[in-house]
This record gives sequence, structure tokens and C-alpha cells, in this order.
Amino acid sequence: MAVSGSPIFMTMKFWQKEYKKKNFFWGLKPWKGLKKVLKYTFAGKALDLGAGEGRNSIFLAKNGFEVLAIDKIPEGLAKIAELGCPKITTKTIDMRKFRFPSKRFSLIISTFTIDFLKKSEIETLIKKIKKSLLPNGIVYFCVFSVKDPAYCKKKQIEKNTIYLPKLKLYQHFFTKDELRKMFEDFNIIYLRENRFKDIPNNKPHLVHFHNIIEFIAKGR
Repeated sequence: MAVSGSPIFMTMKFWQKEYKKKNFFWGLKPWKGLKKVLKYTFAGKALDLGAGEGRNSIFLAKNGFEVLAIDKIPEGLAKIAELGCPKITTKTIDMRKFRFPSKRFSLIISTFTIDFLKKSEIETLIKKIKKSLLPNGIVYFCVFSVKDPAYCKKKQIEKNTIYLPKLKLYQHFFTKDELRKMFEDFNIIYLRENRFKDIPNNKPHLVHFHNIIEFIAKGR
């Protein structure tokens, strides 16, 4: 899924078209914040929610994880399969419809994906994520903050959730306190809000700045 607020944040048809191209839209380097997760978890089974073309799944597989990469856009997952990595399994499905297995994963990640659900849907999803983690399992989120330029109080349909009618999508913006409350039964390892420069597909003319929150928590 693309970053909201950018001219390249488009519809599902847009992503289907882009993912069919030979080049990887976001490249093959993982999201930079993901590297810090490795020192807090053990290499077991990982779940990548909204995996796209798989840059994060590939990184985890190279670091010893058996990865299940799920996304509702098959064209992105097909590119992962073409790389022939035996440690990555793909599944085309909307994460809201995915049947989370009980106590299966040592790591579950979401980088700019659960944001595109309503707050109520996110709360339901997080309950499933918790049940799907092994004891002492790790969750890693990178999400948009209420301080992001795209945040708008006037368009809310649920608290901090807006609806994008042209794209037929929801977008939720998080606060640090909200994440603390959602994971009050976990040990919070890392919780930081920052600003980053978004340059999709290495195209400088598409530069946008976003406010995000990175979050790592460990189950008890």
C-alpha cells in the first residue's frame, strides 16, 4: 500500500498496474525501521500484513524467518513468488478476512497497512494479532500519526478515521497514547513519533513529508 498524501496514493487498479511492471515500485530494500526489530525477536515464523511486493518479507526471510506474506493485490505477491525464495509463502486475501492461526508467529509486522482501516476494524484486528503471536512474540507497526499533513478533523467518520470517497478507502491516524492503550497487556519496547521524507520509486518530484509512529511491543 502506498503512502497517503502522495500523488501516487491511488486506487487498487493503480497498484495492480504498477505491480505488473518489472521494476519494484518501492525497491527491494526493507522499510528502514524494520532492522531494529531483529534484536528483540527470535527467527521463527513471521506474518507480513499488506506485504505489497514483499520488500519487508524478503528482508525477514534473509534473516532466518519463515514468512507468510498476505495482501489483497495478487500482482504484488506474484513478484515475490518470481524471486523463488523458499522461506516466503504468499496468500491473496484482505487482512480483515484472514483467519489468524492461534499462537503461530514470533513476529507480526504492518508498515503503513492497518492505517487503511476504520478504527473499529483496527481494534478487532489487533485482538486477532495478539492471539496469533507466540508467548513473547513481537509486533512491529509503522503507522501514520495525527500530526500527519493528511489528517483532517472535519472528515472523521470514527475517532481519527477519515473516509476518502474518491479512492473508496478509510484512513486512520494514530496517537502514541492510543497504541499504548491497545497494547496495555504487552511490554512496549519502542514507541517514537517522527517525520520522514517519502520519495516513492526514487522520483524526487514526488517528495512528500509524513509524520509517523514506529511501535514495537512484546507479548507477555
